Amino acid sequence: MITPAKLDCSTNVFITNLVANVYATASQESIKRSFDYVVDRCKLDSDEKVKSFYGSLIGVALDEVPAYRGLQCFTNTKITPPDIDEAAMNASVHINRLTVHLDSSHSTIENCATDAFLLVVYLIKVISHLRAINSKYSY
Repeated sequence: MITPAKLDCSTNVFITNLVANVYATASQESIKRSFDYVVDRCKLDSDEKVKSFYGSLIGVALDEVPAYRGLQCFTNTKITPPDIDEAAMNASVHINRLTVHLDSSHSTIENCATDAFLLVVYLIKVISHLRAINSKYSY
């Protein structure tokens, strides 16, 4: 049996790696495997643990996407490529969809999985761009 402490650790490692831009160079298959591993570990405990993980993804997205939008406004969109704009827009869409799924009593964890993974994919693009710009212009 997996203990809740180990579940929390695997979830925290995934979130930390996401924010630290570790997945920027990883293949989508590798990211999917890591994501599925965390979800499966959470499912061993309860569906509430999976919802908590998805809520953590929303929290990261609510930090990073507005930071990108702020950068976009600050730089007057001169250094923001269109594919990153699209990724930020898609991340916002999946934030909304995932929030609706999590708040609905009729939605199952399986209904949330695709939106959660796509949110991760788009977040990786946005975070990677943000970190590159920050490193380029930091003193």
